[in-house]
Amino acid sequence: MFAIIDIETTGGSYRYEKIIEIAIVIYDGDKILDTFQSLINPEMLIPMHITRLTGISNDMVKNAPKFFEIAKEIVQITEDKIFVAHNVNFDFGFIKKAFSDLGFNYTRKKLCTVKYARQVYPGLESYSLGKLAMHFNIENKARHRAMGDAMATTKLLEILIKKDNWNLFNKSIRTNDALTNMHPHLNKSSIDQLPQTPGVYTFLDEDEIIIYIGKSVNIHQRIISHLNNDKSAKSLEMKNKIADIKFHLTGSDLIAQLLESDMIKSHKPFYNRVLKRDGFKFGIYTHYDTRGYLNFTIKKALNHSEAILTFNGSKQARNFISRMEANFGICYMEKNTRNTDQCLRYLNGDCLGACIAAPEVNEYNAIFMEMLNELLFDSGEYFIQLDGRDESEIGFVFIKEKKFQGYGFAPKNVKLEKEKMIKSYLINSSQNYDNHLIVKSYLHQNEIVKIEL
Repeated sequence: MFAIIDIETTGGSYRYEKIIEIAIVIYDGDKILDTFQSLINPEMLIPMHITRLTGISNDMVKNAPKFFEIAKEIVQITEDKIFVAHNVNFDFGFIKKAFSDLGFNYTRKKLCTVKYARQVYPGLESYSLGKLAMHFNIENKARHRAMGDAMATTKLLEILIKKDNWNLFNKSIRTNDALTNMHPHLNKSSIDQLPQTPGVYTFLDEDEIIIYIGKSVNIHQRIISHLNNDKSAKSLEMKNKIADIKFHLTGSDLIAQLLESDMIKSHKPFYNRVLKRDGFKFGIYTHYDTRGYLNFTIKKALNHSEAILTFNGSKQARNFISRMEANFGICYMEKNTRNTDQCLRYLNGDCLGACIAAPEVNEYNAIFMEMLNELLFDSGEYFIQLDGRDESEIGFVFIKEKKFQGYGFAPKNVKLEKEKMIKSYLINSSQNYDNHLIVKSYLHQNEIVKIEL
């Protein structure tokens, strides 16, 4: 039995945003048995772009029930059902957080129709609900409204099950109840209580030795993925050795990255070396070409490499370079000169034309160095304000003389005005190159709150 669910929200993060509409379709694999839908008063303003997208305004939800008023009904109608949604972690994350705020631990088996569609119909151009609806001629007269999208997802599920004949179905379900082959000392009920917030987690064996350290913006979700991972012999071997799990809340992904890096250096866990958990990151490097022009290179960033910035993928790195170069009127020559002497940007009048040696080398390289300086930390003393581990504090990263000085947490009611005060709240000030690179990369890929001293 399935509970196909769609929600509309005030934004994309369940940590800060709220549900404004929910729709549930109860489906037995053959026919619809029941439905439930309701607007929800989020007790916060709905941003204008959300209203434009969904048509749901602040006036519409003003007299709607608050989540706690319909929570019991949601529990009852979804009980003993498989929680189905298109990109299920989004919908489930919001609903689980809403229940968590009420002191209730909401758990259900989950099925993601995005992943299921990829398995049943591999190779499609897009797996968004809108594109799949067009591909399968699924009518949806109320896109971006909860019931319209829930009904479309129901029809999609019906199509997938018929095509699949249930063969791949069970592989697409993710649930704590399905966790198998775990160490006998590992308590399943404790896994349900893991926080869905940023932090660092450690896996310990039965001798209380740390065997793996990881970080995530959602500790619970990441650990579940580890415990469901039987794809390689090493992953299965590690999972069978996990006798205990501990975690450290960080409030933000940036501090999680810094703490993870420091802890791995300190503990040197066996499986961090063996599993190569994140694969290679890609780094941006500089070099001189045969004509003396400075240029960028993108390559896999090995340990202790002198990358200017690192990215999770080469495409991210290329896009970042492209944006930087467009701002300075130069171009990434290696990418643009494969088939012509003149790059497309030069032909469009958007760059200086180093591809045909138009600018003098020193002039071009001076502009290139000006661009590189944009990638360094700003001068002066300041801190980057981040979310704290709870509502009573902030997290921060301290920068001085263009160098990372450390990170820490401070009460929200304390005004950080001087370096001495900031240093009193630092909990770690490891100034190695890896930490410097982590902070630089984060600042160039995220919007930040910078506070000068």
